Amino acid sequence: MNILVTGGAGFIGSAVVRRLLRAGGANVLVVDKLTYAGNRDSLKPVENAPGFAFMQADIADAAAMRAAFERAQPDIVMHLAAESHVDRSIDAPGTFVQTNLVGTYCLLEAARAWHAGLNGEARARFRFHHISTDEVFGALGPDGRFSEETAYAPRSPYAASKAGSDHLVRAWGETFGLPVISLVDTPGFMVGPDHEQTALVRHTSRLLVAGAALTVPLISVVIRRAYGLGAQAMVGGSLWEPLLTVAWPSAHLGPMGLEGAVRLAMRKDLEAIDDEEERERRVRELTAMAEQNARAMNAAQLFEIDDVIDPAETRKVIASTLEAAPERIAEPPAHRFVDTW
Repeated sequence: MNILVTGGAGFIGSAVVRRLLRAGGANVLVVDKLTYAGNRDSLKPVENAPGFAFMQADIADAAAMRAAFERAQPDIVMHLAAESHVDRSIDAPGTFVQTNLVGTYCLLEAARAWHAGLNGEARARFRFHHISTDEVFGALGPDGRFSEETAYAPRSPYAASKAGSDHLVRAWGETFGLPVISLVDTPGFMVGPDHEQTALVRHTSRLLVAGAALTVPLISVVIRRAYGLGAQAMVGGSLWEPLLTVAWPSAHLGPMGLEGAVRLAMRKDLEAIDDEEERERRVRELTAMAEQNARAMNAAQLFEIDDVIDPAETRKVIASTLEAAPERIAEPPAHRFVDTW
């Protein structure tokens, strides 16, 4: 397998490269500009490993990126290269726009040209993995957490440039016919009055509408949890909407977060238990029972999903499905879909 890794001399990128080469079976071309964040020494442990190659280049150099694709002949692109750190983006925002936006554009165009020249299994196998950052979601506040459903709210040049690169990757996948692979892990959240103040429902509803408007093949893999509307958004509106919906054996599927469902459905019974410790013990018992019912194998037996697969077979299953799939599953709509905002 041939893998092109951008930013492979960085802190995270070099760890990825070392792991790939130590695992064996991969030819890895590292493309890195070697700015302040890149350190060639981080690759010394594997620089003599079979399959390792290095190319010093700027991802915003379109000609260099085309040359990198010709050299690497990649089955997979892992795009980690980026200008990072909020403080640096305040001092030099133009650099962040050039690398994170223009650079991602140049890489996507090189990937598109390469993908167009592939046929059969090689075309179905090709993947472009774009690495983002939680900064695109803005400030977290004193508590809580981000998820795939969180609305984008960048608050610095760095965050804005990464959010823009995220949108470029999604747009290239849809506009130019690259298939969408949805790895589903949506534990769910409870919507209340506070969420309306931030328009969370309207923001996240965009996922549902965008998924329903896809014209390229969609394959969904439930890797951990698929609860509620978040899961529906990740699968294009319905578990039956993708060309293929599969789950790993440890996955759970349900209409909402299971503990939340127990507390809501059994609220009166739970309120009747005076002892708090006993009440929480009962919640745990009922949640455990719900988890058994929500297991992926049960969902497959009821034909809610197509199959339960060995995680090690995921790539093979996706590749074989895409090889048999058309490049488009529908014609692009004549008019833009209605924005839920």
